[in-house]
Amino acid sequence: MSHPIPNGMTRDHIVKAIKAMDSGIKHRFSGSIGYDVLFEG
Repeated sequence: MSHPIPNGMTRDHIVKAIKAMDSGIKHRFSGSIGYDVLFEG
């Protein structure tokens, strides 16, 4: 089930975060426990 992007958060914010995590940047989030975001397959 998909949910709308919260107010104030743009698609660009999400894409930048995904690309940063894919590049290996350190972040405070662990593995998904409640939902997953699918991006480009």
